Amino acid sequence: MKTPDEAIERLFGEVLDLPRAERSAFLDEVCRETPQMRRAIEDLLAENDRLSGFLSEAPCAKLDRGTAAGTSAAGALRSLGPGVRLGRYSIVEPLGAGGMGIVYRARDEKLEREVAIKMLAPGVLTGEDARRHFRREALALAKLNHPRIAAVYDVGEQDGVDFIVMELVAGESLAAKLRAGALSAKEATEIALQVAEALEEAHEQGVIHRDLKPANVMITPKGNAKVLDFGLAKMLAAGEDNALSLTEKRGLLGTPRYMSPEQAQGMSPDSRTDLWSLGVVYYEFLTGRTPFQANSNLAILHAIATAPYTALRAVRADAPLLAEQIVERALEKDPELRYQRARDFAKDLRRVLRDLETGRVTGSTASVFTSRARSRTGLKKGALIGGCVLVVVAAMVYRWRPAVPPPRVTGMMQLTHDDTEKMSGDGLTGERLVTDGTRIYYEVPFRTPSLLKEVSTEGGESENVQFPLPNHQAVDLRAPSELLALGDPVNQTLGQGGVWQMTIPGGDPRRIGNFQANDAIWSPDGNSIYWTSGPDIFTTRVDTSDTRRILTAKWTGNAKTITRGVSISPGRERMRFTVSDPSARVSALWEARANGGNPRPLFQERDGMGNVCCGMWTPDGKYYVFQSDRGGNWNLWAMRERLHWWEKTDEKPAKMTVGLMNAQLPLPSLDSKRIYFVGTAHRGEIQRYNVQRKNFASILPGISADQLAFSRDGSRVLYVTVPEGILWESKADGSDRHQLTFAPMEVELPQWSPDGKRVAFTGREPGKPWKIYLTSAKGRDAAEMTPGGVQVTFGEQADSDATWSPDGNSIALDGIGNSGEAKHPIEILNLSTHQITPVPASEGMRGARWSPDGKYIVAISNSAGFGPLKLYTFATGQWSSLESAVQATYPTWSHDGKCIYYNELNVSAYRVCLDDRKPQPLGNLASAGTLTFGTFGTYIGLAPDDSILVSRDIGTDQIYGLDVELP
Repeated sequence: MKTPDEAIERLFGEVLDLPRAERSAFLDEVCRETPQMRRAIEDLLAENDRLSGFLSEAPCAKLDRGTAAGTSAAGALRSLGPGVRLGRYSIVEPLGAGGMGIVYRARDEKLEREVAIKMLAPGVLTGEDARRHFRREALALAKLNHPRIAAVYDVGEQDGVDFIVMELVAGESLAAKLRAGALSAKEATEIALQVAEALEEAHEQGVIHRDLKPANVMITPKGNAKVLDFGLAKMLAAGEDNALSLTEKRGLLGTPRYMSPEQAQGMSPDSRTDLWSLGVVYYEFLTGRTPFQANSNLAILHAIATAPYTALRAVRADAPLLAEQIVERALEKDPELRYQRARDFAKDLRRVLRDLETGRVTGSTASVFTSRARSRTGLKKGALIGGCVLVVVAAMVYRWRPAVPPPRVTGMMQLTHDDTEKMSGDGLTGERLVTDGTRIYYEVPFRTPSLLKEVSTEGGESENVQFPLPNHQAVDLRAPSELLALGDPVNQTLGQGGVWQMTIPGGDPRRIGNFQANDAIWSPDGNSIYWTSGPDIFTTRVDTSDTRRILTAKWTGNAKTITRGVSISPGRERMRFTVSDPSARVSALWEARANGGNPRPLFQERDGMGNVCCGMWTPDGKYYVFQSDRGGNWNLWAMRERLHWWEKTDEKPAKMTVGLMNAQLPLPSLDSKRIYFVGTAHRGEIQRYNVQRKNFASILPGISADQLAFSRDGSRVLYVTVPEGILWESKADGSDRHQLTFAPMEVELPQWSPDGKRVAFTGREPGKPWKIYLTSAKGRDAAEMTPGGVQVTFGEQADSDATWSPDGNSIALDGIGNSGEAKHPIEILNLSTHQITPVPASEGMRGARWSPDGKYIVAISNSAGFGPLKLYTFATGQWSSLESAVQATYPTWSHDGKCIYYNELNVSAYRVCLDDRKPQPLGNLASAGTLTFGTFGTYIGLAPDDSILVSRDIGTDQIYGLDVELP
């Protein structure tokens, strides 16, 4: 016997599917003796109109004709008579009315076909922004082309009334079909499978239904299912302003019985919302009722969000066990535990059909088909024993199933042989290699004008590619030859440019939109681009320049987040991208759904991957390839993606390259058999710049080094080897060498103590934070002088640079990771007492250097490591500005303490003296070649005679091909 709630729910469903003009008479008949039940049903109908309204009325040819004539939709829209024209459409008759408008049968006079027109009541869309949103969404839906989806043909507006032109579908709705009761298991599964196929197509195109229910599924005269009103709920949510006025809560456009928990709680839906609704519909197909029962829509929403439901086989005992498992997975309240893709839902439905067609029996369903003569007690006992055996066997098979073998490198070849070109960037921002399958295109950075080159995927001579824009950066290539590039206008400060597309070779560039981007890629269908600016990821339609922001990435704290390197999975369900903070020199890979939902780091700190970036999926979707500086150098890593639940895979990344050569910018080949990358062999050559003669001379010839520092008497030097990062001490001519640090520690910024007996330096071990260390000049008794805080991530701090006081009793230090709310100040550490005193008003400053006379500290005012210089005077306790270049890098004092030397981002050397505080240009450092760029910026030092010391990058960048087996 049905409970009162179940009876109300059943009658509500029947009334909802009736034409509005017939509802009152129906209730008069069935509720003659139960007025309380009638009031409950009328309340449900009123609330349904408020929450869904127009969306409950499907454009189908079998609705009773004339029922909407003379009625009012939303109390404001009059019915149009036959022959009334809406543009090229001629009204034939009304088909039905809903809370937000009226549905008409009409004729498209131009294409000579019948259509359904949904006219929105006045006020549903208010304002031009709402109409633009409505039109954009409709045009996107019009691109859906699938036999299981009713098409959207057009949108329009006439006399202030908006309308949608849709395919007119003949047949009956599933809601009407379900009035006769539950469907057979086979028919229910066949229809659910067809709906899942429609969802699969729509989700791949980025379209979510948001209001899937039996009333929106038509069964055509040939017995095929066709889903109506795809994305219509989103079309009507025309910006948050209008959506709020319509539904009181964004996200509640839909029908309560079929809403997901996230919709019921007012959260933004994604494609998994549709899979929940399909689970509800499948349950209803098999049982004749929805899983969540209550006597009001608000109570239904509460049950959906918090309450369990009656298991499928408790309602229908002969339902396939696998069908019950499908429903259980689809109705997981946590979206992360639910089906993630319609494709997977469809696969399981096909398995149910296979079992039904072949007569297979799963689990305890065997009892339905067993002879009734068998003893019920023996049957239960046998089923229990058999079930236990099956579980044990299944567990053993699952545990001992063969694992996917790890990836394997079978060979490597060098493709380019450029002697002077550099192409690798710095590993955190970098450029990108692109390929059309036969050629690799790459950009040579730090060139004005820019230089685009190409080389065969089998190697050979590189050739220049003519590109009309003087400043550009190739970022993606759509087969066969549509290049995407960043170019003029260029914002050098932000590292951004306009986005252009051009057919290569020889095509004319065309700018997409009018925005500045850090990076851009083609969407999988080639109709849109994904692009980044600051922490945001956007999509823009190529044909309309229609732009929307889909994601904002923020790491811990208020870091200056930059997103780059977006990659979309071949299945189009996920995206991954690089999040970096250039000022703190850190980067991470993040993952989100393709629509921007649920962004999160791909790796956790406990994974110990260090800085990671620049990842791409292989075209077959089996592997994700990226680069990591775990262990000091950049190397390539490959991570196996689990493609289905049965696969036994090691999801930990596998290292694909080794050695001192940095491997960066991985690019999988189109057949997934090779990984192209830029291999960088770093070498540094210390050069002395003579200001008078304007020329350079080598110091320590034959030693690959950086960051040379002379002792006060000029007799000995410190230097850091490149690329090992090892600290050495020797005589000024390179003899009598002593190794002060050992691998795997990486060293930067060594500084002599005034008496030449001790050395302070910045160091870190792989995966650990930067700290200040102190050792003797002969490498004995190295000691960690500062705790160094925590692992360097956005918003966190680490000690990064030290400068000695003239008396040798203290060091002043600053930090990196200054993007959080609490920025690292310059601090003075007393080496005897270990007391730390912050310098007033120094938060976020970098590159502090104590003057030889102890009266001042000079520092860079910008936490990014370059910017205007400021001077702190100990006597006054105040900071003052020095007239300096706006992009000055690490300063250093002259030996007499009267002047400060610095350079401006690898270009020109300057000196500013305290007597006039006017910058004096000393020469162009670029004439020495490309300067090395360490973790904390470009090195500049002074020899005993105040001649400038720099480190010239004499390493090489080449493109390599890594032959791989990726099982």
